[in-house]
Amino acid sequence: MKSNFLRFNNYKKEAVYLLYKGKELVYIGDTSQLSKRIYQHKYNGLIDFDNVFYCPIESRIKRKQLETLLITEHRPKYNITYNIDNIHKWPLPNTWKGIVKK
Repeated sequence: MKSNFLRFNNYKKEAVYLLYKGKELVYIGDTSQLSKRIYQHKYNGLIDFDNVFYCPIESRIKRKQLETLLITEHRPKYNITYNIDNIHKWPLPNTWKGIVKK
């Protein structure tokens, strides 16, 4: 399968993004640097996904509102914030120092 992650190389916009594995929505997030955040997700190995959709939104408040609304509505399996179903299912990383490569 050909990767579609290269299209984010220089995309430094703020956005709310959705990560999919096949047709399943697995994660929703917001970021101020989309390309950097997608790269982190792709190479840290914590979230298994193969497609990305995003909505550019400059306002931090509006991004957080949309992210919260979408997580509450769809309850993706890798989101633990705002998703009461997953609080105890997904372990938190034991280090925050950077990207963990496989």
